[in-house]
Amino acid sequence: MFGYRQSVEEIIVKGIAGDTLDYILKSPDLSLSSTELGLDLSIRTEDGNKAPSGHFVLLYGDTIIANAETDNDGKVSLWPSSEEGPNLASSKELAYSQYTLQWREPAVGNYKVMLQWINLKNEKAFNPIPVHFIFFDGLESQFGY
Repeated sequence: MFGYRQSVEEIIVKGIAGDTLDYILKSPDLSLSSTELGLDLSIRTEDGNKAPSGHFVLLYGDTIIANAETDNDGKVSLWPSSEEGPNLASSKELAYSQYTLQWREPAVGNYKVMLQWINLKNEKAFNPIPVHFIFFDGLESQFGY
């Protein structure tokens, strides 16, 4: 599921543990609607161990399209629910909206996350996007660690 097709520079995102982190994403294919794209994540600690469970939400504009927690392998699939599909597909004002990945109440630590968009019409996977998330506790962030 997470095979590399080309070298991609890692992105580093910093946040405060316990606070919801919003990460803006671009669609890999503007011809696909929000009901035709899903997002898979694979999460590991910096040293490659299983990450603590995480709660993730995928929004399109201001609308939640997927909501899930990591499984025992540190993976989560954020695919639009079938009941939300008709509402999103008919919503013209969302045509130019962006995607937002929310990580709700993350634990302190360094995490290597592989994001991969999936075309739900044909289950084709787009190139994975490696992102390094670093979450500090509130006290550390005040002192610039």
